[in-house]
Amino acid sequence: MEIVTALAKLLLLPPFGFFVLIVVGWLVMRRHRRLGRALFAAGLVALYLFSTPHIGSSLLRALQVDQPLPLNPSVQDVGAIVVLGADVRRQPPEFGGDTVGALTLERIRYGAKLHRALGLPLLVTGGATRPQEHPVGLAMRESLEQDFVVPVRWAETEAVNTYENAKLSSDILTSMGITKIYLVTHAWHMPRARMAFEAVGLKVVPAPTGFVTRPTPEFGDFIATASGLLMSYYAFYEAVGYIWYSIRYTA
Repeated sequence: MEIVTALAKLLLLPPFGFFVLIVVGWLVMRRHRRLGRALFAAGLVALYLFSTPHIGSSLLRALQVDQPLPLNPSVQDVGAIVVLGADVRRQPPEFGGDTVGALTLERIRYGAKLHRALGLPLLVTGGATRPQEHPVGLAMRESLEQDFVVPVRWAETEAVNTYENAKLSSDILTSMGITKIYLVTHAWHMPRARMAFEAVGLKVVPAPTGFVTRPTPEFGDFIATASGLLMSYYAFYEAVGYIWYSIRYTA
């Protein structure tokens, strides 16, 4: 099952699927010149378009359906703030060990802000992204307590995907009588995350962060870049994940 899932991700997510299309077009061209050229060109055009910051950011903005919280949010009968982990930096020499990656750092920064504003307890969630690796949840706790001087009440360290983030966090919180939470994650990840947490019975007040804004496009936004391709990758990943979660957890 894991192999099938990995292959599906390779084919569905950029840029591998585009390269497959290019190679298939090149091979088909030997016998079916017109079809082969069409596939080859389609792969090249798709690779270029989805590598531009304009397309990548537009795709992510389309996923941002939740509004940001007001600058002075209220408790609203909420019992805790849950911050979802994302990535971890492996062995950066200046820190002397694993620490939070850029995406996770953006999330815990906002989680710290909410905690200071509301005084609600924090739960951080995220397991190891590789075997024998530092769990993301532990890296989040360390950074929040050491860098932001914010206490973490619970650190969940076993979840390997968003649904497990939800299920294992729910197990912790419901045992404490907490059923309504502020959920902190990236704005473009919030639809899938909220679906997962509501599927396990928690009431969610979305607290999105890391919004992709809509600046006036400039010339450079139409030039293929690695950052543009990365944004498209995140967008494809979330779209596919949302469809899958809709089928598996809410059908």
